[in-house]
Amino acid sequence: MNLYLRMGGILMERHNMFSIGEFSRKTGISIRNLRYYDEIGLLVPEKHPTSGHRMYNDKDVLTLQKILSLKFLGYSLDKITDLNETLSLHLKALEEQKKTDRKINEYDKKGYPFTKRRRRSG
Repeated sequence: MNLYLRMGGILMERHNMFSIGEFSRKTGISIRNLRYYDEIGLLVPEKHPTSGHRMYNDKDVLTLQKILSLKFLGYSLDKITDLNETLSLHLKALEEQKKTDRKINEYDKKGYPFTKRRRRSG
């Protein structure tokens, strides 16, 4: 199913979007479980802009695979949720550091003096 979304005045096509029923059939996970995973914040799909229906994408398939793998290894859903939150925080921190590093490199390339490292005297 192709879904078109308006983003910043531009009409964008979204490929590989699945309704909850389609996602359930493709993954073998019941609709009830998918709704529960959404409720506890473990697998939160996008919502259709007008209807509010859950819309799953390819990234959600990978997330579900991680959840199922961790369940298979004996982790509880609570523990998986905690791990997911921790990993998300780490990822955000790494992305912020990457942005900062990129800006510093841009300033260094332009020769701005305030970004040059100064040696400590003494």
